[in-house]
Amino acid sequence: MTMLVDATIQRGVLRHLAYTSGAFMVVALMLLSGLPLLFKLLLIGLFLLLNYGWYRLFVATQVLAEIWQQDAVVWGWRYLSSPQSHTATLLQARHLVIVIVLNFQCRNTSVSMLIWRDEVSGEEWRKLSVLTRLKQSSPTLF
Repeated sequence: MTMLVDATIQRGVLRHLAYTSGAFMVVALMLLSGLPLLFKLLLIGLFLLLNYGWYRLFVATQVLAEIWQQDAVVWGWRYLSSPQSHTATLLQARHLVIVIVLNFQCRNTSVSMLIWRDEVSGEEWRKLSVLTRLKQSSPTLF
């Protein structure tokens, strides 16, 4: 028995909330450090600049538009920034309360994807949650 997943990914706020709150905590720790004020401001500015660049270059370009399960082994997906679809083998799936982490083997590289709870419908979230539990209990099942 295979449970086929075919999910369209919508824009959600949890992804942005997680990245923003993480950056805010780092800035707060820098402000509370015992460093001189000028050095704190320099570090915070550099951190915010690097964080913004990293987010724009890597995170924002890797936003999923859709993901589907082709068969028991092969999955496919398409990024929002590209009409080209990709396929790979699912290696690992983890359910972490509000996010599901899918790790794939694509040719010679590993690809990790995050699917946040508010980015898919309730039915697709349930299917993905069941899939992760099955994958964790029997790694060779899918």
